[in-house]
Amino acid sequence: MIKKSGVFILGSGKDVEVKFPVSSGRHDVPASYTQAEDKVRMLKWERANIEADIQREQQLLDHAMANFPRKA
Repeated sequence: MIKKSGVFILGSGKDVEVKFPVSSGRHDVPASYTQAEDKVRMLKWERANIEADIQREQQLLDHAMANFPRKA
């Protein structure tokens, strides 16, 4: 255990009080900031889904082009 003075002690810690800071969360952040964060998160999610859809469609197109002959 390390006390305020920097002394390192091995032994019982019953007499040493440990305090942790309390997080205030997002109470001090403006509402517009949280709304902007939510919108950015939603747009990133939509982008990832659209990219996955495009990749699937491209694979289907490549598969169809390989399996069906073209007429000249």
